[in-house]
Amino acid sequence: MQLAPLPTCSLRTGCAEQHGGGSLPSLSFGYTRVLLDSTPSSLASAVCVIGVAVMVRAIGGHGRHQRAQSACIKPRTYSRVSLRSSSVAQQQTATASSAFDWERAWYPLSPVSYLDTKKPTPFTILGRRIVVWSSTAPDNHVHWHAALDMCPHRMAPLSLGDVQEDGSLRCAYHGWCFNGEGKCTKIPMARNQEEETKMCSLARSAVATFPVQEKQGLLWVFPFPGKEAADEAAKCEPYTVPECDGTEWVMTVAPVGYEVSVENTFDPSHAPFLHRGIMKFDPKRAIPMEKFLCKDDHISGVDGFVLEHDGYDEGTKGMEATRKFSPPCSNTTVYRYPDGRVQTNQLYFVPCSQHETRYIVNLSLTGEKKGKKKSGRGSSLISDAMHALFLNRIFGYRFQEQDLLAMRGQEQVLTESPGRQWGDQYVLGTPSDKGVEVFRRWLYEHAGGGPAWAFGSSQARPRDDSSMYSRWERHAKHCPKCRRVLKALGNLESGALRLSAASLTLGAAAAILGRPASATLGVCAALASAGVKQWAASERWGFITSVPQKGVADVNMYKN
Repeated sequence: MQLAPLPTCSLRTGCAEQHGGGSLPSLSFGYTRVLLDSTPSSLASAVCVIGVAVMVRAIGGHGRHQRAQSACIKPRTYSRVSLRSSSVAQQQTATASSAFDWERAWYPLSPVSYLDTKKPTPFTILGRRIVVWSSTAPDNHVHWHAALDMCPHRMAPLSLGDVQEDGSLRCAYHGWCFNGEGKCTKIPMARNQEEETKMCSLARSAVATFPVQEKQGLLWVFPFPGKEAADEAAKCEPYTVPECDGTEWVMTVAPVGYEVSVENTFDPSHAPFLHRGIMKFDPKRAIPMEKFLCKDDHISGVDGFVLEHDGYDEGTKGMEATRKFSPPCSNTTVYRYPDGRVQTNQLYFVPCSQHETRYIVNLSLTGEKKGKKKSGRGSSLISDAMHALFLNRIFGYRFQEQDLLAMRGQEQVLTESPGRQWGDQYVLGTPSDKGVEVFRRWLYEHAGGGPAWAFGSSQARPRDDSSMYSRWERHAKHCPKCRRVLKALGNLESGALRLSAASLTLGAAAAILGRPASATLGVCAALASAGVKQWAASERWGFITSVPQKGVADVNMYKN
């Protein structure tokens, strides 16, 4: 018995003038897999005929077409046929009425701890550039605001500006000011009050804003444009889990796309191979996954799906795991080990642009209520040092870079093969592939085949190596802990350099005065200070890039 692919069968319908000039849905089979010893052409033809018949039935009558036509998002289809399935019809493309609307959903922008209340911060979401800033109410309550990062005057980024005492955002180019509702409140170059009032009252002088809220330590945005944004935002809530109350988030801006990022997190079996050499990951310890199921075989456009699987290597043998996907970007993973341990990982994958995704992660939650965090300078220094040690010296950066290189490679191949659906390029057949398959089914059957980018699809190329290896751009420049550690290392480097020069000068003076012991001490102090300076510079470099500071600029992802 073996898995063998069948020929792809597709049916695409053109415009139907008799139905009001619209076009019927485009239906196709993305990929097919059948459990057989062989796949004769007659069987392949039979499957294609069955598929065409079911799809014609799915197209239905005029009324169903009208509903699909009126939907906000018309999903590209992605279906899978298996002779082991109980019913082929159950696997057909979902109707447009159940499609997920990418703009009518809450997305986490950033941990609040990463934001500076004194200046604006730029973000990108669904291909749309936005700016976030805060104002302080008389009761000292902080209010957050989000708007298009574009001054209507001359299109300069508002994120280059500054926040005024009244909470308005001033453009750096010509000083136009905007309040939290996006209304223009000041135009410095206006010749008089009448001219300023007239200009500020123009609808085109306002900047579009978006609903925001702070929840569970994250700032969330609802990227729906238009006057109905507040009403639409009130219809749903950000997806959170109780285990995350009071815990700390880590954010990384990954230079790869949303699709490969999410499917990577539903593919645990890659860990022993791709991450070999980190912790106990080793191809020799890998074991075939026996169980990987979609719970109740239920996939919903709004509610997502739940996956259940067992272990994938010797370290996870006997483990039971669930992975809950809550659209648009949440993966809540719970590991239950044979010894009774329970580990919860919460991950968000926020689609920024076609080849950029923001990862917001809260790992290793125990499910217990978190106590009050220790405060004080000493506790902060220890926390910052542990964070830096994890990223630079344990495996944080290297672990992620292994994933990034593999995912960037996927995107390069897929970009070079335009017009082909994902299913046509993947060969899925083992239980370990189930997570990727289910996510792809949700993406194509319920979510239009991918994020709805603000300015449509483009042929942007995947990022180059410099993006893969830039630790500063991915994480350090956004993270307050890393920035504090970098500042401390910079101060240490400068101080050690000055101390080394002073010690060497004193040693030389002692030698001239005939004090050999003092001269020796001065030289030793100079050498020790130079060593500290070199260490600080090396550690600081580790926050900037993965490229070696010295020698050949080759990056070895699998060094011991």
